[in-house]
Amino acid sequence: MHDYLGCNPTNTWPTKAVHMMEARSQGAAMIVIDPLFSEAASKADLWVALRPGTDAALALGMLNVIVTEDLYDRTFVEKWCYGFEELSQRAMEYPPEKVEQITWCGKHNQRSC
Repeated sequence: MHDYLGCNPTNTWPTKAVHMMEARSQGAAMIVIDPLFSEAASKADLWVALRPGTDAALALGMLNVIVTEDLYDRTFVEKWCYGFEELSQRAMEYPPEKVEQITWCGKHNQRSC
C-alpha cells in the first residue's frame, strides 16, 4: 500500500507517480482526494472532490469511524502509539455527518464520485 498524503505525485514527484501507476496496474485500488480533477483523479477508482482546505476534517472523520467501529489494531496502538486516546477524543468531534458538511463530500453531495 502506498499513500501520498498532502501531495500530487503526478505533478510533484514523478518517480513516485510511476510506482503509483504500476501498483494500480497490478490491481491496487486508488483513491484520490483532491478538490481538482487531476490526472491522478482521472485514473482513480474513487475521486473525492473535497472542499479546499478541509482535508484535516476529513482525516479526523475517517479516524472517528476507525475508532468507533474498532477497526484498528489495539495491541499495536497500546504498544507503540503515544497520545492515541487524546487523538481519539478529538476525532469524536468529527462524526461523518459533520465532516460531510465541512468538506462538501458525502452521500448527499454531488461533489463525491
